[in-house]
Amino acid sequence: MKITKEQLKNIVRETLQEESEYQTFFKKALEKTGKSIPQMSDEEKKAFFNKIDAAWKGKGEKNESVNEEIKIGSSVVVNYPNLKKPIHGKVKYTAKAPTGMVYILDGDKGVWDAKYVSEK
Repeated sequence: MKITKEQLKNIVRETLQEESEYQTFFKKALEKTGKSIPQMSDEEKKAFFNKIDAAWKGKGEKNESVNEEIKIGSSVVVNYPNLKKPIHGKVKYTAKAPTGMVYILDGDKGVWDAKYVSEK
């Protein structure tokens, strides 16, 4: 089954929106410190990024940590809610997006958000 243009547009739209929200969140958090990243000591940087990681509640955050071990060439199953049956394929590429990992499958089987992909 091929991914439709509309599905791809929705994935891209969600990713861009999430990225924009994350950038706004990050800038506000950085402004609160009163320093730029280069001005921070190593300890301050570590504390700052740990705080960002703990505070950011973006879509796909939990799923990213679950699926980050899926590697290129792995056999996977896609369980997207609107599919009549799951898609089976191999991961051709991976990409990290603000919404989490995105997997591109071989053979025109689409681009899928990590929350819909699991290893066989």
